Amino acid sequence: MTQKTQSPFGSWKSPISPQLITQSSISFVEAKSYNNNLYFIEMRPSEKGRYVLRRFNAAETDRSIDDVKATNGVNVRGRVHEYGSDAWLVLEKQLPVKGLRNADQEQVLYSDFETQSLYLNERLIEDGTKTERRYANGVEDAVNDSFIYVCEDHSVVSKGEAKEPKNSIVQWKYDAEKDTFSLTTIAEGHDFYSSPALSSDGQRIAFVAWNHPQMPWDSTVLYEYNRSTGETTKIAGDGEESIMFPTYSPDDTLYFISDRSDGYWNIHRAGQDQQVECIFQKKAEFTSPAWRFGFVTFAFLDKDTLFCVHGSDQGAQLIKYDIPNRKATNQNAPFLSMSFLQLSQDKSKLFFIGGHPTEPTAVAEYNISTGEFHKIRVECEVDIDKSYYSVPQSLTFPSGDGVAYGYFYAPTNPEFEGPDGEKPIVLLKVHGGPTSAASTNFNLKYQFWTSRGIAVFDVNTAGSTGFGRDFRRKLYKNWGVYDIQDCKNAVKFLGQQGLANPKAAVIDGGSAGGYTTLACLAFTDAFAAGCSLYGVADLELLAAHTHKFESRYLDKLIGEYPKEKDIYIKRSPIHSIDSIKAPLLLLQGDEDKIVPPEQAEVMYNTMKEKGSVVALKMFKGEQHGFRGSEAQIQSLEMELYFFSKVLGFQPADNCTQVAIENL
Repeated sequence: MTQKTQSPFGSWKSPISPQLITQSSISFVEAKSYNNNLYFIEMRPSEKGRYVLRRFNAAETDRSIDDVKATNGVNVRGRVHEYGSDAWLVLEKQLPVKGLRNADQEQVLYSDFETQSLYLNERLIEDGTKTERRYANGVEDAVNDSFIYVCEDHSVVSKGEAKEPKNSIVQWKYDAEKDTFSLTTIAEGHDFYSSPALSSDGQRIAFVAWNHPQMPWDSTVLYEYNRSTGETTKIAGDGEESIMFPTYSPDDTLYFISDRSDGYWNIHRAGQDQQVECIFQKKAEFTSPAWRFGFVTFAFLDKDTLFCVHGSDQGAQLIKYDIPNRKATNQNAPFLSMSFLQLSQDKSKLFFIGGHPTEPTAVAEYNISTGEFHKIRVECEVDIDKSYYSVPQSLTFPSGDGVAYGYFYAPTNPEFEGPDGEKPIVLLKVHGGPTSAASTNFNLKYQFWTSRGIAVFDVNTAGSTGFGRDFRRKLYKNWGVYDIQDCKNAVKFLGQQGLANPKAAVIDGGSAGGYTTLACLAFTDAFAAGCSLYGVADLELLAAHTHKFESRYLDKLIGEYPKEKDIYIKRSPIHSIDSIKAPLLLLQGDEDKIVPPEQAEVMYNTMKEKGSVVALKMFKGEQHGFRGSEAQIQSLEMELYFFSKVLGFQPADNCTQVAIENL
């Protein structure tokens, strides 16, 4: 065994560079199966974060991967709810639309991100710059030559007719004789809609709806619209129930995910008498919170059998489930996370996006007859020895009157070790949301830190998903309290366990995680420094200026505004800058519509004037989350540079520098 060189934590030389991470990396956003092939969106940092639609030709004689010609050069991304998911639809039944190029391959309905216009191949269905309507979550109705969409109409705001966009379920119908498309409304009146699903005869349309101040993981209602009668019937939803992702089985029974059973998102179905039954009850989550459209975690093999994914202590499990006999068979998938389950048309293969701690996330397939798994495409092609990879350790630690959770990544490098008797620097990672969760999926950005001698602790504080409704709702009225408490106790726990130096703990997070980062610096002395990526500094400003989807989110997390304005002020880091003693780096996109860049600018200017150690980098053209390779590279390098200056270690890298005030 090669003798390791002792070197200060943070100064280890590593082959995992920011350039390697971005140049070799893409991200898989979503996947769908059509006519036995798999279509998926990959986000390319090298193309300024463009969403590219690709096709995997699954026939054994082909198995090639191509960009879909119908969307060549287009950023296939919507802006419903601002997060831009599920903005495309490949047609199973081709329409006799005149003049389409490449229609011999496939017909694709999609949104162009730049204009939010809706296209069928190159045929413009609607000019988004004129109508100001946005579309997502589409489903084909081949029986009626139409498409069902979630629509978000912003024209009502620009016309002064409403204070926020109008959401609805709509239908675009094609008239072959006239070669025209017409738009009609199927459902309206609720603040939000999602997940339209069609019965096989096209006569029934199920969908989910909810109103302010609820979020889709709080309380939703499941409806069914009957085309024959024109009536809409409430199927489920009692005010406390979170329902998501309705799907019709092959015999047109309506199935869906609900947390009505023991507070966990389990699979349910509605009988002919509309009685709801839980068909797979388990203290495990069968889905994730609906931040995005089209997130699918179960699929039917036949009317009595489905494939599904649920969480466990060992990671996600792929299950083949016999519904009549309530028998679950683990398929022993070599992945610890799986999403976007899609069966091929001939039911021979199951496609999905799968993640693993030490192997890149992959678009993958499962051969149902042979039981074999195959990776179709991976997110990054890197020739790095696995001895540089840190394997996450699941930890549960005491906090407040209960526990919190996290994944600990120890410093790992085959060539270096820390000085005798010293414990490593630890970077505490706080996920966004805050209704989200830490993941064990392979993350080269985490390995960037650990291979340089800096431990990473990816925490699941109160409010995180994956642990049931009670833990998720624990943050209600307590954002800025329990999450901070959990982060502080995480550092204490790591010190007690001898895993890290609690006096050299730093913290970072994006969006909601950025708020917790700022709040931890403002309201505790647990951290030596912090980095906020597009984080919330002013809760009042967020409540007043954020987009519709999250405009009442804080009612649950903090309190009604302005009725409880005093709480917003008390918990806003921007009003407690005098309490921030630790150095702070702010990284922000100047086109962010979710967390306005003014918050970072105000925080920076105020801290600078007060003599606090602070730095700000505003990335031009970036939005909520950095998608371009330049921003991704510079943000990593600047964070390493910043921490090295304030903690006093010398990186082995030549990092992009950021101007640090008052150092």
